Amino acid sequence: MTASTTPTSGARRPAPLAAAIVHKRGDRADELLARFALDLRDSGWRVHGIVQRSCGSRKAHAALVELDTGLHIPLYHHTGRWPLPCSPEPDGITAASLALRTAREAESDLAVANRFGTLEALGGGLAPEMLALMNSRQPLLTVVSKTYLTDWREFTGGQAAELPPPALRWTNGSSASPMRGAQPELADGRSMKRRSFLALAASAPFLPLGALLPGTAAARPAAVDGIYVFGEPPAPERIRKVFVAGRPASVLVHTLVPDKQMGWPGTMSEQALALLAPQYRTLPALGQLTGRGSTVPIERLVALAPDVIVDAGMVNEHILSLAERVHQQTGIPYMLVDGRLRDSARQLRHTGRLLGAGERAETLARHAEAVLTACPPAGMQDSPKVYMARGNDGLETPLPGSVNGEIIEAACAVNAANDGNTRSGNLARVSLEQLLAWKPDFIVTQFTEFAALARRDPTWNTLPAVREGRLFLAPGQPFGWLDVPPSVNRLLGVRWLREVLRNGGPTTDWIDEAEEFHRLFYGHVPPRELLERAIAPA
Repeated sequence: MTASTTPTSGARRPAPLAAAIVHKRGDRADELLARFALDLRDSGWRVHGIVQRSCGSRKAHAALVELDTGLHIPLYHHTGRWPLPCSPEPDGITAASLALRTAREAESDLAVANRFGTLEALGGGLAPEMLALMNSRQPLLTVVSKTYLTDWREFTGGQAAELPPPALRWTNGSSASPMRGAQPELADGRSMKRRSFLALAASAPFLPLGALLPGTAAARPAAVDGIYVFGEPPAPERIRKVFVAGRPASVLVHTLVPDKQMGWPGTMSEQALALLAPQYRTLPALGQLTGRGSTVPIERLVALAPDVIVDAGMVNEHILSLAERVHQQTGIPYMLVDGRLRDSARQLRHTGRLLGAGERAETLARHAEAVLTACPPAGMQDSPKVYMARGNDGLETPLPGSVNGEIIEAACAVNAANDGNTRSGNLARVSLEQLLAWKPDFIVTQFTEFAALARRDPTWNTLPAVREGRLFLAPGQPFGWLDVPPSVNRLLGVRWLREVLRNGGPTTDWIDEAEEFHRLFYGHVPPRELLERAIAPA
């Protein structure tokens, strides 16, 4: 069923991340791909890209359909009178390329390309975007004619799955394109919607069968103590190498088992590394699996051979799917920790137990419990309205309830972006006009460039919080006190922000406080002058 080579016995080998429905003339592969993609999308999966639908009997009637928008774009244009051939429509190719680029940037569960054909076999058309998707390790599904099968195998290095289309017919018995409302069937009369989709899914190793259609879900591990575990991790005492999937997990693992941490998910600044213990300053930047785009090829992850992968942060269906998929492709146990700030004690306690650091984890968990004391009941005190400014222009902010803005609620304040308008996601771009309407009591940021800009800019000074000195810069090294990354590093920031809001500014000797936090959480007290340099701008 696949063109991938046979795995070596006993070795972990990644499953292919590309597949093609291989068809011969007369097969309804385009319609099968379109229906499959739409069915997945309607089931709640993040499916992006472009499919091909037929709007008539002639080749020129074919159209591309963007899965995100439903926009129909003509695929061909006439080169002369019939029966002269038609040529690919340039606008159609451009739209398809943009749709695949969106699929890659959106970290899709599945990216769909309408076809690998003549242009792609020559290196043009959608070939660059398809290659970029495969390089970013995002599952790609397309259609290829047997005419171009050799070119497809060369393009994918023989590492893609090859799927035969089921023999289809339409309920109206027509050999023409289906009428609106017509339903595809298998040749024996069974409904295609479930049976052939299931057959197709079963042939695609990069798409877990149970994840595709309602009512067919395979058993997914339930969270135990806020941690989803895919696979069977080694006994805690046998874990020696931990790969961190992203920046929040890197802080969590570094606080618990720094000697088992294989590397950082990205390049650390010199200022940040200088505040950590010397033996961890030389850990390599291995890349990340989560966050704003994966930078770790699956083959590289397999070659690193970690005992376990640890991820932490906000958990949703997309993140669960990613964790499940990485485990299935690599065979490496994957721990996904629900990383809400309010649950820091639980994260520390139970992740530490699984990684073999139970005693240290208990100490850190008790510190977290002491920091995250309950806020007074609503109505007993006026809660200040806080705007958290991100970016060098200060016009990006975390939304209420998001993992990036949790520290505002933890400090017993109200997120200024809570204006009653429903928004989705973690972060939002706003305007100065919106800020003027919100009238935040305090503005906090970790971005030094923005803090300097706002204090001197006349427009920003129209905000009372800026004009009256209630704009505060929080320290950001080695890890942010407010955010970036949203992990247990924020425990220090909760205490700092509560004091700022209560007293109108920091009054404690935060050099001493930072020394104690570094000793307890990072196992190292940096030279005092380095801490002063990191905290002084705040």
